Amino acid sequence: MAESYNKDLISTMNFAVSFKPQSAFPLDSRSMFGTYNEAYVAAQSAENAGSTNTIYYIGQILTVFENGIVSHYSIQADKTLKAIGASVIGDEKTITVGEDGVLSLKNFGVKHIELGIQSASDKVLEKNKAIEEQFNG
Repeated sequence: MAESYNKDLISTMNFAVSFKPQSAFPLDSRSMFGTYNEAYVAAQSAENAGSTNTIYYIGQILTVFENGIVSHYSIQADKTLKAIGASVIGDEKTITVGEDGVLSLKNFGVKHIELGIQSASDKVLEKNKAIEEQFNG
């Protein structure tokens, strides 16, 4: 199993222009699959980036276009495929997911509402005091 990324194993090709494809095809032909099983089999041969033993690498993004549905996966260190963007998750610190699957920002507006009420209350008191002083003084 791959343990970590080693940038020293990667060769680079430096150039200051962008790709301009002349037809609809993926820039990386290794990234597109017709079935999940094909992508899974490819992932089984993945190794650390820079390996010359395989054409697939840990962390590579694969696209599966099967039965009219497009799905994206990343190859994990244990050679499994992890779905990208397929499910809604929350960190329970700032984002929560209700039983109904609805996302919420944790405590969104609570503190602001409390501060807003206090602030509005203070402003009313100040305004009332100014009016009293005007009439009384």
